[in-house]
Amino acid sequence: ASRVQDLQTFAQGEIRQIGFFDQKSAFASSKVTGLQTVCDTLAGLNMPVSVLLASDMTGLTLSSIANLTSLTAPNVSVVISGDGKTTSTTGFGASRKVFYKKAFSVHALGAMLGAVALAKVHESIGWQTKFNMSDGDNLEEVEFLPSTSWAGAAASLKTQLNNYAYVYLIKEVDKAGTFWSSDKTAVAATSDYARIRNVRSIDKAVRGLRTKLLPLVSSPVYVQSDGTLPEDQIAVFQNAGNQIIGGEYNKSNASGSMVVAGELSAGRTIVDPLQDVLATGTVEVTAELIPVGAAEAIVVNIGFVASFN
Repeated sequence: ASRVQDLQTFAQGEIRQIGFFDQKSAFASSKVTGLQTVCDTLAGLNMPVSVLLASDMTGLTLSSIANLTSLTAPNVSVVISGDGKTTSTTGFGASRKVFYKKAFSVHALGAMLGAVALAKVHESIGWQTKFNMSDGDNLEEVEFLPSTSWAGAAASLKTQLNNYAYVYLIKEVDKAGTFWSSDKTAVAATSDYARIRNVRSIDKAVRGLRTKLLPLVSSPVYVQSDGTLPEDQIAVFQNAGNQIIGGEYNKSNASGSMVVAGELSAGRTIVDPLQDVLATGTVEVTAELIPVGAAEAIVVNIGFVASFN
């Protein structure tokens, strides 16, 4: 896990997502929490990053795998599936069906990393229109673990994997291609950060806000005779924030914001005029974000009726 920090530090914080391939030891929840500790450290250094983990699972079964929703690792996602095709005339050729060709499991980490990189920060890699992982040969057949194919796995185990917040490749009836199950992270399903897209969206906002507000550090702040902040002083900080996230105030200054780019449903920057800047030397800025949702499930109610009302 320390190598993730080394890599991001060397890149001076420019990396947004990292694929971590660990084949040397069996998968365990401690690997996830260890990576999250590194992510927390990097966030404290203003270098937030998301990590996609592929670990050796050859000795595990789907029925006994750990529940990732019991963890608090919103910056880490675990991929559990890979290419299951035995032979091929293209791609990996004779090295296909990697679960059998190697002494450890090789999951589709590269494909997932590429999908996340291609996705805009608000997009789920589970969006089937945009993220078909199969070219008709590579990743056309899917395996979870050695001897456990997509077709051979019980529906209950697939549901459990999804409920446990693993990310894996799926096949659909009557639809060609191979797709991602979701973009879940290793955290409780009720968390605001239970999806990669939400983590990436807020990380982008944090990075952008810091960049826009840094020039205002130690700048003069004028107050009114009652000690409150005047409107024009408030506007200085709100406008800086809204250039990144968008907002209610001075929308003309938010032309390149995340709201305008479709990366947030809405957002605003708030500065409390009653805060005592003279006493604290600190201006507190609040950024409120409304994320973009995703149609992860579509329920159709269908039936015969006697007439249309």
